[in-house]
This record gives sequence, structure tokens and C-alpha cells, in this order.
Amino acid sequence: MSDKDLKKLRPRRDHVIVETELPAKKVGALFIPDSANEEPPTEGIVVSAGPLAHEVKPGQRCWFREGSGTQLAETLHILEEVEILVVEDG
Repeated sequence: MSDKDLKKLRPRRDHVIVETELPAKKVGALFIPDSANEEPPTEGIVVSAGPLAHEVKPGQRCWFREGSGTQLAETLHILEEVEILVVEDG
């Protein structure tokens, strides 16, 4: 199934399909302090939302924890609405 076909999927109940950008490749060595014990949230755009997802709409930018939901393709994830931490209005 191609990414184009996956975008035609309609999530059920309170599930949401989110598209993310391709992860950036690491170049060189990075120093990460001990205080950085959590991964930053992953950013994406809501592609579609199920009928019971009331707080997010297609086209909204959102953030969720890395590893949340199920990865459908390299840049598509399906999440429960409750797994989305923040949405951007406007």
C-alpha cells in the first residue's frame, strides 16, 4: 500500500491519522546533557480524524510522544485522540 492509498483511510471512533516529516539524519556527534532524559514530542499534521475525535481536525498541527500509536508508513501514524499532547489552533 502506498502513502497515497494510506491517506484515503478513514479512522474509526476516536483515532486520528497524523503525517510527520521524515526524521532528520544525524551528522557528527551531539552532546546531550543528563537533564535531557525525555525525547521531545513528535510534530505532525492531522490528515483525518474519526467521528468521535472532537478536539482535533484535519489540517491542525499537533504534537505527540515518540512511540505513541501505530506507524502505518514512514511518515503516517495512527493515534488515539488522547495520545495527542497539544494541537495548534488557527
